[in-house]
Amino acid sequence: MQSVSVRLAHLPPKRARGQRYHDLRLGLVPNYVATSRAHLNSVLIAPPKERALVDLCQVRRAARATQRVMKSNASIATTGIITFSAEAQPVIIALPVEEQNRLYLEVVGRIANELNNTVTGLVVHRDESAPHAHFQMPAYNMDGIPMSKAVKIDMAKRLQDLAGAVYQPYGITRGKQKSHRIADGEQLSAWLHRSVRELHDDLPGELEAARQALAAALDKRRKNEDLAQKAQETIDARQGNLEKLQRNLQDYLRLAEAAQQTIANQENRLTQLRQVESGLLKDAPPPAKATLRHYEIVTGKNALGIKQTEIVDLVAGESVRGLTQSYEARENHIRKQAALHVHAAHDSQARLAQELRDKRAQLEARAQALDIRVAQIRLQESSLQKLATSLSRRPCSQSTDATDWTAFVQTAPVEAAAQILDGISQERYGALVQVFPNRVLIPSQQSTPAQKAAALYRVTSQTAQEQDWPGIVFTVQDPAIAGKLHALRQADGLQGVILLHGEPYIPPEILATDEAAEISDADPPTTPFIQGPG
Repeated sequence: MQSVSVRLAHLPPKRARGQRYHDLRLGLVPNYVATSRAHLNSVLIAPPKERALVDLCQVRRAARATQRVMKSNASIATTGIITFSAEAQPVIIALPVEEQNRLYLEVVGRIANELNNTVTGLVVHRDESAPHAHFQMPAYNMDGIPMSKAVKIDMAKRLQDLAGAVYQPYGITRGKQKSHRIADGEQLSAWLHRSVRELHDDLPGELEAARQALAAALDKRRKNEDLAQKAQETIDARQGNLEKLQRNLQDYLRLAEAAQQTIANQENRLTQLRQVESGLLKDAPPPAKATLRHYEIVTGKNALGIKQTEIVDLVAGESVRGLTQSYEARENHIRKQAALHVHAAHDSQARLAQELRDKRAQLEARAQALDIRVAQIRLQESSLQKLATSLSRRPCSQSTDATDWTAFVQTAPVEAAAQILDGISQERYGALVQVFPNRVLIPSQQSTPAQKAAALYRVTSQTAQEQDWPGIVFTVQDPAIAGKLHALRQADGLQGVILLHGEPYIPPEILATDEAAEISDADPPTTPFIQGPG
């Protein structure tokens, strides 16, 4: 069965120090620990030193009315261990370390909330034969109640349920149910999950039932032993069917052995019930003792009129009243303890509901913030797209081995805009021109297409010669500028591709001729484009 289990213990300072040393692998390391695997351990919350725990417990203890100071050997730490059955251990080991740690934190967090306490230590051990985790809480909860009183049987069962709920998605559940443990004859700690009040009501009847079951088992064993003895005598005397008698003998012996096991189970159960009975009212006020007095009373007269008396033991009235008050005090003590458990459960439920409301509010606030952020990003994307469109419309020229201007502004519009702002403009042929390495750009301005084309063409011719461009590509969005560039190129006899809206520019006069197809299929020149005069 793949199961998870949680066990708690309340430790005084000396034992808490030993547990801390064990958790953090300080001092002498036990032989069963593989020190070569110590680096696999996870100290998720380092447990504090004992002095800090003592101070914390004293502060919490002061939150409620107490009649005496805290004892030097009082518990200061409530420690716990999370373990897994042999079938569940491979499942845990197969999980990523981060997921293991997250599950341990979730289990311990739920336990602390359920117990109205905080977590002061959590260490995961992977250097032993089985994966497990040790955790620590102060020995007093937030209301100053000792954890030894807060963690009763029902609460311990609840902690198992919490751990099982966390690991349920991985097919791991809480341990075996109480009824199964009782049937298997497990120890007291495995099945004692009833409240003090329930034990007070049920225990006498259970004791009597256990005694009767023990007596019946003893009687059954005697009968089977007698039958076995008779069968053996019959075999010895060679009377009847020996084979049948032999089978009967084996059956009787088997029944006698089963009866012996039943007797052992009943004796163990009687021992457990007596332990519960002796500790049932351990914390309750001691009962008052009734004072018996001897009295001689007249019970009648005989035929001769002589009084007949009898010595009886009677209880004084004040003793009866004291005894009644004592049992009432014990009964009130039990009811008070039950009320404390109910109150703690209600408080825990209220805290959980408030935490859920706070979590929902946080998630809603995060959702609103995300919506605002998404809107801002979309607005920014729209602005960048507009910027890229605007920049790509500017006439430019570039070397054939340079990055395409349109592709550059589409992928990095902010960098392109910054490059334009940092560039130095110069006026040529009635238009402003910016010259960059391997690129010439016409900024946005009021010049005419002819002025922009002349400035772009002349500055590009000069820059191409100075920077030794292997070829030239003009990129424009205005057909008028493209036509002027074409005319200037033809007049000078220079090479160079003119792109209009990303496609090779074809003058209107040759649009319907075969030369148009040759122009559209031509690649940008890879040799120096200057072929005109001087």
